[in-house]
Amino acid sequence: MVSQSLIGRVLFGSYFIFSGWNMLRGSFKDPLYKEEFTSKFAGFFKISEGFGATDSTKSNIVAFFVTSFASEQIAGGFLILFDNLCLGVCNLGVYLLIATPILFDFYHYKVGEPEFLLLLQGFLQNMAFFGVLLIFVKMNTTIGRMMIDWTMDPTQLQNNISEKSKIIYINESIVHDTTSS
Repeated sequence: MVSQSLIGRVLFGSYFIFSGWNMLRGSFKDPLYKEEFTSKFAGFFKISEGFGATDSTKSNIVAFFVTSFASEQIAGGFLILFDNLCLGVCNLGVYLLIATPILFDFYHYKVGEPEFLLLLQGFLQNMAFFGVLLIFVKMNTTIGRMMIDWTMDPTQLQNNISEKSKIIYINESIVHDTTSS
């Protein structure tokens, strides 16, 4: 069980680390990448135009969001990788709930367009990752309860053993009585 948990944590954490690194690296090198993110934050730009935002301010807004999304992915991946599940799951859960509707805005496209299908696939993938995070939380709380049950008082352990042995003794005597008659 421990090795399976370790393999799952390594795969899940490394996915988010590499995905965040790819987002961070691509956002500063590729101008098409910047244009793609600029179109995703068009709603924020409409609000900021009322405050007199310039093009450099808009690019700073995009850079801020891309950097924060990528750093949340990388930090959450490392936290899960190094066995801090509670903090890592919270970090990635917040990231997925905030960033997924912004980055995968399939609702702005019509059903037949190819962009719709790609964005819908990414949206559903991130929602599946959010479901896996919920499974990690459930697994972590269940294992914690099992560990508490295993660490009982010696007096409680003795009482449990004597009760179980009485049940076994009663069951053996019943079996013995039914076979002897």
